[in-house]
Amino acid sequence: ANKETKNPFRMHPLRAAVAFATSKYGGFTIFVASSAWIITIVASLYIPLLHSYTSGCVSNTGNGTFVTKNIYSVAYNHAYQDGSGLLVEGMDAFDVKRGKSCNSRYTATAALQNNIAANFSAYYNFHEEIKNNMDLLKRCIDEIELNNYFDSSCCGMATYPDCLLDESDSSNVACPIDDRKDIMGIPIPYDKPGVVLREPSCSIDMNGNEWEINDSIFNCDTLPPC
Repeated sequence: ANKETKNPFRMHPLRAAVAFATSKYGGFTIFVASSAWIITIVASLYIPLLHSYTSGCVSNTGNGTFVTKNIYSVAYNHAYQDGSGLLVEGMDAFDVKRGKSCNSRYTATAALQNNIAANFSAYYNFHEEIKNNMDLLKRCIDEIELNNYFDSSCCGMATYPDCLLDESDSSNVACPIDDRKDIMGIPIPYDKPGVVLREPSCSIDMNGNEWEINDSIFNCDTLPPC
């Protein structure tokens, strides 16, 4: 009656559980089950962290294993740090060179722009003065009479070959010679006043938009940032 039974189906449930846990098969089963449970918990915590870590660096394509993906991510980020450092250094060097180029070209082109604007202003004022004087001469002189004097006094000279010299003309007016011009040493008289007063360049209106000087100052925005 006091004989110890070894049949688990006849044992008390608590005693049967202890007997199974302390047996070599039970211990192995518990070890495998607990290991699987721990691995499942660790994996459930680690995999989201791995995905977050590799999302910006590691491509999702490929057939790598779990271990090779981890090794690849470490190697990739190590190489990325070196490349990122070189990239930052290159960007800084580019920005410094861009700033120097911008400053040097801006200063030179601004000075040139101001010089061109000053010269044009002087030319414009000179043109307007000549234009006003020419308009005044047109109103105040007898153009036909002056042309006749030039014809009679300069007839036969280089620029008046086709004139008709009137022998009865008793004018003693000397032919005005343009000292700035000559043809092989032959003196050249001035043109007739009627020709000079109708010079097309003296009637040009320089107040239109086509006479405005475009902005030629170097624009730093044309050099794109890196």
